[in-house]
Amino acid sequence: MKPVWGFGGRVGLARFVSSLVVVLVGLMTVGGRDALASEPKDKAWYDQRGVAKAFGPRYEGEVRSSQYITMRDGCKIAVMVFLPEGLAAGEKIPTLLHQTRYWRSVAYKPPLDRVRESERLPGLRKVLVPRGYAWVAADVRGSGASFGYRPCEYSPDEIRDGFDIVDWIIRQPWSDGQVCAAGVSYDGGTAELLASNKHPAVKAIAPLFSMFDPYQEVLYPGGIHLSWFTQVWGGLGKALDRNRLPDLVVERYGPMIKLLCEGVRPVEADADGALLAAAVKSHAYNWDLHETALRLMYRDDQIPYDWTLGLESMSPYVYTKAIDACGVAVYGVSSWYDAAFAHSAIKRHRTLTGKKNRLLLGPWNHGGEVNCSPFGGGRAQFNLYIEVFRFFEHHLRGAKTGIEGEKPIHYYTMGQEAWKAADEWPPRSEARTFWFGAEGVLGTSKPTAPDAADERELDYTHGTGGKSRWNCLVMGGAVIYPDRPAQDKKLQCYTTGPLEKDVEVTGHPVVTLWVSSPRKDGNFFAYLEDVDAEGNVHLITEGMLRALHRTLSKEAPPYRQTVPYRTFRRADAALLTPGQAAELTFDLFPVSHLFKAGHRIRVAVGGADVDHFANPPGPPPAIKVHRATERPSRIVLPIVSRE
Repeated sequence: MKPVWGFGGRVGLARFVSSLVVVLVGLMTVGGRDALASEPKDKAWYDQRGVAKAFGPRYEGEVRSSQYITMRDGCKIAVMVFLPEGLAAGEKIPTLLHQTRYWRSVAYKPPLDRVRESERLPGLRKVLVPRGYAWVAADVRGSGASFGYRPCEYSPDEIRDGFDIVDWIIRQPWSDGQVCAAGVSYDGGTAELLASNKHPAVKAIAPLFSMFDPYQEVLYPGGIHLSWFTQVWGGLGKALDRNRLPDLVVERYGPMIKLLCEGVRPVEADADGALLAAAVKSHAYNWDLHETALRLMYRDDQIPYDWTLGLESMSPYVYTKAIDACGVAVYGVSSWYDAAFAHSAIKRHRTLTGKKNRLLLGPWNHGGEVNCSPFGGGRAQFNLYIEVFRFFEHHLRGAKTGIEGEKPIHYYTMGQEAWKAADEWPPRSEARTFWFGAEGVLGTSKPTAPDAADERELDYTHGTGGKSRWNCLVMGGAVIYPDRPAQDKKLQCYTTGPLEKDVEVTGHPVVTLWVSSPRKDGNFFAYLEDVDAEGNVHLITEGMLRALHRTLSKEAPPYRQTVPYRTFRRADAALLTPGQAAELTFDLFPVSHLFKAGHRIRVAVGGADVDHFANPPGPPPAIKVHRATERPSRIVLPIVSRE
């Protein structure tokens, strides 16, 4: 038998190369699929194979080229162009622009330098290019083989570069003057921000699994520093910008990776690598995300690398009016375990007003490759590339792909394992309150005791493990919480009795904690869990809040949302009074989940997620969770009628 991982023949080499591609292309923010045992249950609500066949490939291959494009200020941006092989002279086709800060293409050493699958998002490219689309991939300013530096992510210059690239595209002899854009994670943000330039050639965009408000969604969820992410993702970006493999990739897959990869692919005209070397040198002054995050606390703090920039400078929500004004069609996609990005997609969809816009919320991880439903699981069966194709094909070519007759929102209910359609988000529901009670009971009766509370010392060793909703932001893979019963022992838990009938929670759970602490500040976490008939505990969703940011604002939010709003600005900060009860009201990440009859609903409250968030200084304090008449801790769940 020939070896799988060695070089003992073509099969071994092919499999090795395939695995290497997964590592270098897929794991830079979107990981490879996890092979799980259970059968996936997220098959689309329509015949995706039928769509793929009805709109089948028109070309058999692709032709690749690369070059630099000069921006308005002289900065050179590296691009790769993929055209259908056999495209007739004079034939005009639409173009997808994919802008990335994760190397648009990886350069392998011989004999692996002929590997084709070294580019970002190859699955979508392989759907579009044979069906008559051009594909233009660009390293964004200050990254990869492009010149320039990065004072922050999504800097104003980086955003404006998209306009210049589109101008270049529509001047090409193969362009029909129409451009669409898509990307996953950071690259989804570049697709969204491309539309903010209001270039008339940009007709449709698909921001996939991407943030909308980075302060709340990835830097300081609930005002708490997501230190694991800023350190790991920040380190990944620094390595890529210096044209070396990130340490986390080398540590996970061994030093041989470094022997097989030369780094980012230079453009074709750069035969001696001098231009690439100069480009990498220009990245020396790029910002350091983690260092910056350690120096910030409030939404209105300025970025120390450039005092003209703040966190709003890199926030897509700031540009919604410009995106609305251009009339572009927007398809936002996320999933229930996609870090905090399900709410990102929801806020985007609710804020943008275009009637052509769509929203898709699945049961997946970040990137949509794994079905993470506690009662589903397995590799995702839903073909996201076909879904994005039928969206673009309809809006750029006017094709009747079936999408035009569907409701604008599709979401997946876990537990029931079913897709549902809606005209608006959230769907109609009843706000039902579950109160914290004595002996850890979560019930529907309001507390009657004038003064009751549960006192316990916070356990700063509690964590959500190494395969959480946050981890998949960097390394992909399934989202798994295997030890929740053990972790719940570190938390204050409130649990219902066995449910008499199925209960569907779809929307935005909101928790109110009445707490008193001997400290002036603290972090608070709440977890919504499904305890099945066998006692297994499944983490469904979670939320968090730093007490300093507990003040609710009466101002109009900068985007449309249905949850409690706080500004996270310095002027609205409020320290706790030691020993005095304070009210903390905050939302949990949106979800759609069916708690089945016989299962129990649990809310678990704690003060730490040591695996991801920075713990407050000092030893853990003893706090009280109040459940009295005047200070009733509770959770409000959006219950969808099943009658």
